[in-house]
Amino acid sequence: VALPHLIVSNGFDLWRAVGSFFFVPMLNDEGYMRPILGVGWTLIHEMYFYVLFSMSMLFFRRLAWLAASLAMLIMLGVGFVWATLAGGHNAWTVLFSNPINIYFVLGTLAGAVLSAPSNSWRGRSVLGLVLIALMLQGIFFSDLLWPFLSHPLALGLGAVLLFAYKAPLPISLRFLSSLGDSSYALYLFHTFYSTATLLVLHWLFPAWNA
Repeated sequence: VALPHLIVSNGFDLWRAVGSFFFVPMLNDEGYMRPILGVGWTLIHEMYFYVLFSMSMLFFRRLAWLAASLAMLIMLGVGFVWATLAGGHNAWTVLFSNPINIYFVLGTLAGAVLSAPSNSWRGRSVLGLVLIALMLQGIFFSDLLWPFLSHPLALGLGAVLLFAYKAPLPISLRFLSSLGDSSYALYLFHTFYSTATLLVLHWLFPAWNA
């Protein structure tokens, strides 16, 4: 309330407030898809995935994982083409075409592999080798595919590997699991305490560069 320009990523008007609470994609004055609390933009992608997956469960039942994954990949292409043909972007093309959506696809595929009753060690070995190859490609040879895919391939596939193979943590590092559980809450609030920290530093050391 005291310093909204340091925290708020979208204007204080009725429609932006309502849209933020209902996860409606909106562009702020700078052209970014942001709710009022800017760091909550990833939740809009999360709700988008939940809608697609819920519809897939309604119509495709056991193949919901495949339908949702294909739908998200198709919408990724649609958003990219839409933005290209329109010569610009709006909140919906930003939502559809953001490569962060690939993380949901990777998570869905990992869940499908883990829940498959006939999942043998050979199948997991083949899956692991493919994922490792793609992950290394994302890290070292990102120019071979679209550059915007390098991040999901490097980080997303690494996360899938850890999840699918359930790599156990040593007892001395179990606290990292709790830290991971709290990471999103910390992320949502970091704009508040990081801004407060900067203000205190500026007060203590006014000669420092901003």
